[in-house]
Amino acid sequence: TLQYLLPELVEDIEELSDSLLAKGGALISARRSLVHGDFHPEQLLSSGEEIILLDFDRSYAGDSVADLGNLCAHLIYRNLLGEGVDSDELIPLFKDGYVRAGGIQLDSSALAFWTALGLLNLAPTPFRSLKPNWPQLTIGLLEAFRRELACI
Repeated sequence: TLQYLLPELVEDIEELSDSLLAKGGALISARRSLVHGDFHPEQLLSSGEEIILLDFDRSYAGDSVADLGNLCAHLIYRNLLGEGVDSDELIPLFKDGYVRAGGIQLDSSALAFWTALGLLNLAPTPFRSLKPNWPQLTIGLLEAFRRELACI
């Protein structure tokens, strides 16, 4: 999709995707748990006292860091949209909550992998949702992808 939307970035997109695939295999945890599969802010319903997770139609058994990475990618995207979301402030809070809830160490390289994958998956979203500045938003998502890739 991205290759058709921004043909001038074909080589860059292929290089980034290949790099993610090359780095990713070793980072996927052998530990299996329930993964929501589409975890982002709209999947949370809060009554003020409790939070309910919605929409498990993409759930599977896998690396739970995938959900945290996808959430981070969505927060970064919302920051790019200018929706008043400070991803630099929120992501550490969610990371701390993940560690506390799971009682496990968080592998920062694995989180960077899953966040990068989430950003790559989100890259066509500005076009699909008819954002008038979709090329700039898509390029912003690819730049964020590149930053995450550098952390792997």
